[in-house]
Amino acid sequence: MEENQDLLDDYIVDENSEQPYSIPDRGKRFVNHIIDYILTLALGFVTGLVVGLMQTQNSFYYSERDAVLQELYYNLLGVFVFILYYTLTEYYFKGKSIGKFVTKTRVVRRNGGELTFLRCLGRSCARIIPFDAFSIFFRDDNLMWHDSLSDTMVVDDF
Repeated sequence: MEENQDLLDDYIVDENSEQPYSIPDRGKRFVNHIIDYILTLALGFVTGLVVGLMQTQNSFYYSERDAVLQELYYNLLGVFVFILYYTLTEYYFKGKSIGKFVTKTRVVRRNGGELTFLRCLGRSCARIIPFDAFSIFFRDDNLMWHDSLSDTMVVDDF
């Protein structure tokens, strides 16, 4: 925990309070990930169901090539929904996804500035890097690759 505080001392203090930010432990980050992952799966399922129902009304014959393209299409649709979920929730809810609301955490820029739409989009795109979810175990400061690449960090929300 002391290493985390050293990281915080180097970066920011909340503009609205004298208290420095506190970095949540790995357990809170894990709960954030699980909640948001379940929500993105559910949102992707509903989106895929709607798109699939719309497509079945247009065609009854699919070749093997069409099946491969359709699988690729649905995978790309899932990635799009994933990126859209995180980008929109973290931007419009001021650094909070649904999982972060539950664990009372939020995303802030390391320099204390506001999150922009493009920074949220970049953060969301960085989440699709393979093994990003495990990157928290490779660092002592509880930052994940999508945090460090977007120059952001997750903090406890007081």
